[in-house]
Amino acid sequence: MFDKPLIYRKIEIPDFIQKEFKKHDQQVLDFLDSHVKEEFVEWFKLVTNLDISPKDSWLNFTHHREGVLNDFDWHNENGVKGSGTVMKGAHAGIIWLSGEENYGGGLRVITQEGVDMIDFAVGTIIIMNKDTFHKVDHYTGDTPRVSLNFTFDLV
Repeated sequence: MFDKPLIYRKIEIPDFIQKEFKKHDQQVLDFLDSHVKEEFVEWFKLVTNLDISPKDSWLNFTHHREGVLNDFDWHNENGVKGSGTVMKGAHAGIIWLSGEENYGGGLRVITQEGVDMIDFAVGTIIIMNKDTFHKVDHYTGDTPRVSLNFTFDLV
């Protein structure tokens, strides 16, 4: 469906997401299975004009520690590399919620033209097919880089 990732920049992260993710400081599985799912779907449609049905979701917290690499090598959400988990749904989304810009943490995505680099910026939404290979670059900011990751089907 998506030949290249769709990228939405400078999106204001709504209060209901801000409040929920700030309750945590480490990975949270099934984030959208909580009471925010319906509100998230409505907000996401307003921002992207995409009507979705979320499947799997997780919050990632990337902390910088001197001398420790925190990048995440090439993988997709179809179970190839990474954790090896096959996520439900046909598509994948990433929303960058928190962190410091200009300290790495960007996303590299393999497209038909080569490798696209998407620089980390809070308020960015990235949409791609779940079988799209991508890699997260090392992050060196003082505050955690937080992303909401999810898979979904279009409705």
